[in-house]
Amino acid sequence: ETPLKGAEIPLKGVETTLKGAETPLKGVEIQRASQVAALLDCQHGEELKSDEGSEVVRGEQPSPHKQDITSGALSPWGAGEGGHAPREAKGGCSHAPLPSVKASPQKEQQQEGDACRLPPPPHPLPERGGSQLMVMQRQDELVPSRKKYQLVPRQEGEESHTTFPCPVSEPPPPPPFAKDFQWTIADTRMLLGSDLPILTQGDHPAISLRLREKGKPVTVLTGLDYWLDNLMCNVPELMMCFHLDGVVQNYEVIKTEDIPHLDKNCQFNRQEVLEVAHNVLGFLKANCTREGHTYWLCRRAGEEVVKLYDLSSLEECEERSGEEFSNPFATSVANLLYRMAKNMLKNTDETINAALVHMLLDNCIELLKQNTSTKMLVSAYYLQALLVITRVEVTGGSEGAASREQVPPAKHPPNVAPPGGQSTSGITSSETKYLLVNKLLKPLSFIEAEPTLPSLSFSNDQERLRVGLDYIVKALILLGPTKQWNQWQQTCVVMLLCLSAAAYQALAEACFSVNRLGRALRYARYSILCGESSAMSSSAGHVPGVERAEKLYSAWMVCGDIHCLSTKLSNNFSSHLEDFKLENPEDMPIINVTANPSVNGRKNACMTLHTDLESSLLRSIDCYELAHGQLAQLTGNTIEKKRKVQEHVGNSWNELGTYYKQLASLMDHRTDSRQVEKLWVSSHDCFQKSLHTFQEADNAVNQALVYVNLGALMVSCARVHGLPGASGQRSEFSQQEKVFYTKAADFYISGKQVLRGRSACPGVWDQLVMDLSGVYFTMGTVLQNNAPLSSLTPQDVEREVVEVLMKALTHTEALLNTIDKEHPKYAALSGQAGNCHYQLASLYQKSAYGFSSTQSKQRQSKTQAEKHYNKALQLYLPQYHSVEMLRTNVEKALLYEQQALGKQQVKYLKCVLGCLLDTETILPERDQDTDGQLLTVLVHRLQTVLKQLMSVLTKKGESPQLLQQLKLMYTSVLKPEQYKSTQELVSTLKDLYQQAQK
Repeated sequence: ETPLKGAEIPLKGVETTLKGAETPLKGVEIQRASQVAALLDCQHGEELKSDEGSEVVRGEQPSPHKQDITSGALSPWGAGEGGHAPREAKGGCSHAPLPSVKASPQKEQQQEGDACRLPPPPHPLPERGGSQLMVMQRQDELVPSRKKYQLVPRQEGEESHTTFPCPVSEPPPPPPFAKDFQWTIADTRMLLGSDLPILTQGDHPAISLRLREKGKPVTVLTGLDYWLDNLMCNVPELMMCFHLDGVVQNYEVIKTEDIPHLDKNCQFNRQEVLEVAHNVLGFLKANCTREGHTYWLCRRAGEEVVKLYDLSSLEECEERSGEEFSNPFATSVANLLYRMAKNMLKNTDETINAALVHMLLDNCIELLKQNTSTKMLVSAYYLQALLVITRVEVTGGSEGAASREQVPPAKHPPNVAPPGGQSTSGITSSETKYLLVNKLLKPLSFIEAEPTLPSLSFSNDQERLRVGLDYIVKALILLGPTKQWNQWQQTCVVMLLCLSAAAYQALAEACFSVNRLGRALRYARYSILCGESSAMSSSAGHVPGVERAEKLYSAWMVCGDIHCLSTKLSNNFSSHLEDFKLENPEDMPIINVTANPSVNGRKNACMTLHTDLESSLLRSIDCYELAHGQLAQLTGNTIEKKRKVQEHVGNSWNELGTYYKQLASLMDHRTDSRQVEKLWVSSHDCFQKSLHTFQEADNAVNQALVYVNLGALMVSCARVHGLPGASGQRSEFSQQEKVFYTKAADFYISGKQVLRGRSACPGVWDQLVMDLSGVYFTMGTVLQNNAPLSSLTPQDVEREVVEVLMKALTHTEALLNTIDKEHPKYAALSGQAGNCHYQLASLYQKSAYGFSSTQSKQRQSKTQAEKHYNKALQLYLPQYHSVEMLRTNVEKALLYEQQALGKQQVKYLKCVLGCLLDTETILPERDQDTDGQLLTVLVHRLQTVLKQLMSVLTKKGESPQLLQQLKLMYTSVLKPEQYKSTQELVSTLKDLYQQAQK
């Protein structure tokens, strides 16, 4: 009741709560504004969103079901009997008639001068009304924001993203404020919520409405309440509605600036009031700096000191005193910390301060360890596990366990101590901060301490997930034996198993990424067991079926990928098997509570590592099908997930088809023909299943790749049918070979048709073209070398060979003209095109000198042969195709030599010699680097042509100088051993021949 120094107002209200505080600052905490939305409860289906980046302080939300410390609802700063208008009169600029109301008898009897007695802590929470403090921040630290806080209605039927346990009955959330706004007092900016009804009419754009019993004077506290509400809401006028026994008598409009001097009963200095508020707020900001701590601000009647208690430090007091001490705040503070952490976790914003939530839950657990509140302790462990498993990212750090730095207590600025330094309720002065009332009207300076948080970092995902599983194990141990579980415990087990499934599934993926396949499959098995068990529980409805199906889908996909990859790492299979069989004792408390009657033999086989490749691939297909079965329980668009499953299934069928094809190629067809053909059929069926699956997934590229494998299978079948028999003789080109080669070409053409052009996938398109050209080339070469003359005439064989080789040439040259010379496949394509021309030239050369060829046919064939030899030499690249170029030059020289008859004999012999000498640029410096047989043929042909040319020139008596040079060349070629290599010999001969021509 003692008035402030220099003020004419009593202290009623100062000792209980600050103006705008929805509670006596119980649970005040310092946050970054990115967590404001997490701290402010979403009420009645509304969510608060913000992009502010400043530092804020917020009090705990009120509990409407609790009664106030006075007989009526006490508004902030000691609102009197006027109270607040009903909530139906929402704020804003709406037109509304002034109501006729009946005054409450309780409020008429309430005396404003009654002293407020504070009961023992914890302090009861007043009902919310008027303007209430939500957050505050220093004005000089505020960064202008482009967006304001806004309430976003939640869609009807929308569910929370994460399911949380409910260990204690929580009060219903308070209704939302009618208006949210920012208010600046000195250097502090606050975010306020207000239910003040604001009306508008005619010349009054904004006016607040108050009900007042006629004849009853307006006291200083009531006037102070009216003035602050209007000031905070920026309302210029106040309309007083005077009534008598509920009947409206008259109205009076009062300007806001006139309220402090309304009459003799309502006189106060508004500047002093603002100075008091500024000093108290600064005192709170300077001292309420320890994250997650709960503070209690109070002033007992008759005392000249406002005290701030740190309730979270009571446990430390007990430890230092060494005495038995019953903490009366432990359960309530733990409950507060738990609800704060849960509300922050409900925020789906990825920028959530995980270290802060972790610290809140750690403090909650520490407070509950000496109590019997098992439910809340289990729930706190669950939230810890949920935080670490789903909301913490790996940020590196020191090796080993998570870095949990010990944070020293925040350094608080020195404050004025009370007389005698006495403590209250056993709380020592080190946990209590003081503020003398007689100092409130003087400018005070506060040093704001920067809050510190323990870091929450992990070196890798496996370490993070193991920590989360440790929390789950602790929760399961607290729940006790399985047979004693009640409904709530079963619900907790379901949620813990569902979270365990997510952790094990993530562990499986982490191990799979580093090729630890045995360990990955073991974790995937644990994930499936936990997921299946949570689905079978009688309380499974507490965990959404969609969430369970999502985890089971992911776990089965990982299992399938592990089986598929295990076929590629068969060398280290023993180590993978050891990892799979090695069980971690830390996992057993979780696995022991899983019930698995639905895990049948097929599922067990899918969760076991297999030694043979065929079983692994078949089990991978089973796993993908089990994953596909979970898609029916998922909501929303599952097309992408279905396509992913189909692609993985198609890949496994493709791998199995390749395995059967390779197995058939290793067997002897002559002795195991039936087994080989059976493997061919199995391989073909697997490829067809893969093709069908990729068609359902609408994956054109993979369809084309399967067509490549089908074509390769047909080529393999054709080659086996063309192998020499028991006598070692190769039979004629058979009809079966032709059928298989034709089917291979058809598959490659189908692959091209699926892609519809090179732009779809250049790499696969190029492979299809090269393989298609290779099939035609191989078919033409085999047909030419092993002509079926028993069933076809030579002319028919020649026509078919030319037709097939021209198809090969067409496809190759079309692709060759599309790519540039720097393309990695340019050399291979160029060589393939050169081989086609060489084969055609060889065919025409053989046809030109056939027994049944006519003279015109011979001339035409010789011309075609020469043309294709020249094109082959143009396409061959010396650095890649030196042997082919050497063979082509020798064959071309033979074509000219066959024409060296009659009057043109000298001309054609010179052409032969020129072709042979042109090999000088393509011969290697060492004979060991090329085909020795070709070098022998080259030297022999040089000897022959030089001898023939000298003989012809001697008979004709022409060119004696040329004849002399030819003799020197012939002498050199007869002694090739005197040269280091054939290349040096040919180079010497070429120099001598060029001198003779000059």
